[in-house]
Amino acid sequence: MLRLALVVMCVVAVIFLLRVLVGLLKEWRVPAAQPKRMHVAKFYPSRKRMQLIVIPVNPAKHQFPRKIGEHIALLLVVAIGMAISLRVG
Repeated sequence: MLRLALVVMCVVAVIFLLRVLVGLLKEWRVPAAQPKRMHVAKFYPSRKRMQLIVIPVNPAKHQFPRKIGEHIALLLVVAIGMAISLRVG
């Protein structure tokens, strides 16, 4: 019975990975779309109405807010701790 369950799990895993591979191959065949321009608008209440200030954003120079960096670091520490505890236990 245990062997049958293991075989079923392996078959399901292979089917899932094949579907992922097919999806990746479909994405690879389609030519990449043109990159979209992204703008950030800042609000200046002293300016006239209906006037939009457009600031171009360079993703390479964009810095994460400090809290997001702290959250990412905390997530990494928790993930490493869980991996170590699962490996030891």
